[in-house]
Amino acid sequence: MSILLAVYITAAGMIVSSFCNVAGMRLAAGGSVWRPPSRCPVCIQPIKKRDLVPCCSYLYLGGKCRFCKNRISAIYPLMEGAGGVLFFLAYARFGLTAEFAAALLLISYLFIITISDITAMLIPDRVSLLFLLGAVLLKFFWLEEPAWTESFIGAVAGFFLLSAIIMTTRGGMGGGDLKIFTALGFFFGPCLLAVNFAAAVFTASMVVFLLYPFGIFKIGKPFPFAPAIAAGGIFTLFAGEICLKWYLSFL
Repeated sequence: MSILLAVYITAAGMIVSSFCNVAGMRLAAGGSVWRPPSRCPVCIQPIKKRDLVPCCSYLYLGGKCRFCKNRISAIYPLMEGAGGVLFFLAYARFGLTAEFAAALLLISYLFIITISDITAMLIPDRVSLLFLLGAVLLKFFWLEEPAWTESFIGAVAGFFLLSAIIMTTRGGMGGGDLKIFTALGFFFGPCLLAVNFAAAVFTASMVVFLLYPFGIFKIGKPFPFAPAIAAGGIFTLFAGEICLKWYLSFL
């Protein structure tokens, strides 16, 4: 492994995740990803370029706006740091391969839907469609696994699984979740999609169980499920095949 390349990829992951933060918030609000330039949501002052360095600017400013001194959400440096770590892990796991490119596409997509669901309880349709288009192009030109048949079966399985859940729970999950699992089904194929779904449900159940006593979640009220899907997707990306082989060994 090239240390210099690993550092570069980690830095790139922090930059990309910072962009995904902005994209997730703006797209969920129906705005443009590119304009206007980033600004403080409280005092509306444009953020200087030197204050946009992932993680470093947050630490340098003490987590406060340079102008109005209001607190900057800690979600920014957390997501930026996580992006750097995940890009590095993808490089360590896959090397400079087609699978690495696919992993970066998936990670970026999961960051955007996580932020948009946390901030607005909304998954922009165009984000899922762009991710699906990117997955199709990668598979057409470069990626060999999963096979086209498995990808189509996975997409259909994701669509009908979520459709059944939506009808059974009468809206307990939304159309945004349906599009996510359809796209992930195409990306992973049916078997790994099952791992992703199980990991997402487990993650959501644990979060609700741990936070319910504090009144953060209430029965009957919706809560953002995309972060749990994203956690399940990351788990599936790095450990899904191992988990699937372990499970099949008992059959």
